Amino acid sequence: MQIGTAVNLFSAGVLAFMLSSCCGIFVQCDACEPNASLVLNFETNLGNGGFQSSEIRSAYLVRYTFNDYQRPLDTLRQPTSYQYNYPYFEESGVTLASTEHSYRIVVPAAQRQYDITDIELSYEKGTGCCACDQLRRRKFKRDNVVVIADAPNAEGVILRR
Repeated sequence: MQIGTAVNLFSAGVLAFMLSSCCGIFVQCDACEPNASLVLNFETNLGNGGFQSSEIRSAYLVRYTFNDYQRPLDTLRQPTSYQYNYPYFEESGVTLASTEHSYRIVVPAAQRQYDITDIELSYEKGTGCCACDQLRRRKFKRDNVVVIADAPNAEGVILRR
């Protein structure tokens, strides 16, 4: 009887170890990003209609109430650090994390601007004990033209002249 109990305890211990390693006790799960977002990258290849680095450095972002380009809420100038739920600039472009606003990206040195509105982010439910929901589609309007960026090529949308 003692051998059977020992085997049962050993089996229960092995099962508990396997389950715990799956769910983050012994295995480190990467933290999910709080908000997946819409990334707009500046094209830098001049042959592809890209911007010069000095033009990119002049860029700034104006955030508006949804679909109302008459009432700006604030202006974001470069450089900025990452802040969740807020747009921010990186070296290669700008990241918009909120679907509740409209944006205008202005590149004064290149005499260009882009109006971004109607942002829709669609997710696929993650699976497993360490899984995060995956952003699969970024849909928005750029200058009143619908743009759809589906996974896996949805890492960023290119802004050209």
